[in-house]
Amino acid sequence: MTMTSESTALVTGLLMNLPDELLLQVAFFLPTADLSRLSLTTKHLGSIAQEALYRSIRIPYEPYFNWRLAMPESLSRMASLALTLVKRPDLAQKVRALEVHPHIKETRIDPYLLNPTGEATPLGFEQLNVLLKETEIVGYMLRQLSNLQELWLAVRDGSVANARLPRSHQGYAMKHLFGRHYTRTQLMDIPGLRNLKTLEIHSSSLEWPWCRLQHLTCLSVGPHCRLPSASEYPEELCQIKVFEILRRTTILDDPVAPEHAKLTPFLRRMPHLTTLVIWLINTIYDYDEEDLGPYLSLDQPGYFDSLIEHILPFGSVIRVLEIRHHGSDHPEFLDYVSPSTSLAQLVSLEVLEVDYEVLLASSDTTRPLSCNILPPNLEVLKIHHPCSNIVDLLHDILANTSHFQRLELIQLFTRNDHGNSYEFFWYKFGDVYERLEDAGIWVRIFYRNEDYCEDWDDGDYDPFIGEIVEFLEGLTTGE
Repeated sequence: MTMTSESTALVTGLLMNLPDELLLQVAFFLPTADLSRLSLTTKHLGSIAQEALYRSIRIPYEPYFNWRLAMPESLSRMASLALTLVKRPDLAQKVRALEVHPHIKETRIDPYLLNPTGEATPLGFEQLNVLLKETEIVGYMLRQLSNLQELWLAVRDGSVANARLPRSHQGYAMKHLFGRHYTRTQLMDIPGLRNLKTLEIHSSSLEWPWCRLQHLTCLSVGPHCRLPSASEYPEELCQIKVFEILRRTTILDDPVAPEHAKLTPFLRRMPHLTTLVIWLINTIYDYDEEDLGPYLSLDQPGYFDSLIEHILPFGSVIRVLEIRHHGSDHPEFLDYVSPSTSLAQLVSLEVLEVDYEVLLASSDTTRPLSCNILPPNLEVLKIHHPCSNIVDLLHDILANTSHFQRLELIQLFTRNDHGNSYEFFWYKFGDVYERLEDAGIWVRIFYRNEDYCEDWDDGDYDPFIGEIVEFLEGLTTGE
């Protein structure tokens, strides 16, 4: 649709009358390309669009590229961003979120980064091919971003082709960024970390001072990241309220393995923890850290109670718990994991989001007892790729509404390639959902975009009409 000049003027006038903060919230939903175009329009809207562009900066992962040999006159995206932030401190002040995947390899930088004060540059210095590691460039940028609140950091070894391998994530992020290990106080002296609230870090080791940043309340840790040992924080606590971690499925059959034994002591250092998110990756590696495929299988089963053991000590404080398979893994391995029998002990839990197999096994034929499976104070229950016997669980919840007095919402997230389809739940069991809603519990069913069927837009469509006809015919024939 093409807007007339009158309508364009009207829209522009309406936008001009909006408060700047509201304009920024609107701009947040616009694609980067549109924001770039807006930044070239009127002075006011242009400044808003430019601020929106710089509020959240993302440099996605790229395999390492040797700029010095292949394109000696070009700067990497990391080096270009650093140069812009140094030359435009007004833009650096606008940055609130930063996502970077720096390599530990060297890349060319503009000599101006080493001489930003405007002093006279020695003759010939401009022609020097100055190199700096990308990780060091990020450390340099963090000293310019005094209003940064969210940081997504993955320290990479660019020589490893497969970014999923453990050795592609490098050691201690702090040392790569700043040249040495820092204490909490030293980290707080870096402007870009002083006001940090959210940190997602992917390296092979997590240093404890990161967790102790004064305003940090949300921490996410990658799958190959070793947690700090108890000797690093003997008496120290942190302010983290939301903790997200990716773990290999070895935790489901060997919870005391060295890579998992640190989890419970680490969580004890978070007295304010209310939200815990655990993603599971079912991949194993050999000694050369090559991807060998799935870990759990028919011959190597697992147990969700092995994972819940790490969480039970915090059953009186955690309000939100999410246990899911990681998106890059196919969920079939969950068929080889026994459901949990101890979730009901998490008495403070208000929101539970899990893969179906955490609650039930698809082979179960007996009616599940919801009171033994679900925490009593649950308010929201979200189940991913459910199977047919989840309907039996809904029936039992309906029969025990007095036990689940706070339960308000149940959400089922279906997928056609695992569990039962959206059609199965939406068209077959409407009466159950209506009875639950009459009891004050809303049921919502979702499908993936790739599973969408145009027939669903037809109000008369019923994929199970054949079963109904067959049933009625059986009545008339006496079968």
